[in-house]
Amino acid sequence: MTTKKTRKVHTPEFKAEALKLAEKIGVAAAAKELQLYELKAISILTQLQTGKAIISQLHTLIMAWQLLVIMICIGSSTGLNSGC
Repeated sequence: MTTKKTRKVHTPEFKAEALKLAEKIGVAAAAKELQLYELKAISILTQLQTGKAIISQLHTLIMAWQLLVIMICIGSSTGLNSGC
């Protein structure tokens, strides 16, 4: 019978520190220092970078939405729409 190995779950704080360290000294060195397999370190970094990309895309969408609202309000000043 085999026993199921429990997986270690890393906190967001640990992942953020791992990212800072990897940016400073490189992925392989950070993995060694944090006692992680290099593939696990790469996985953590990829997750964080993906999260940053999603936040950046959301920020861009919010800015575009705000611009659209401003354009609609400018159009409403001509009496076409009194919603602004």
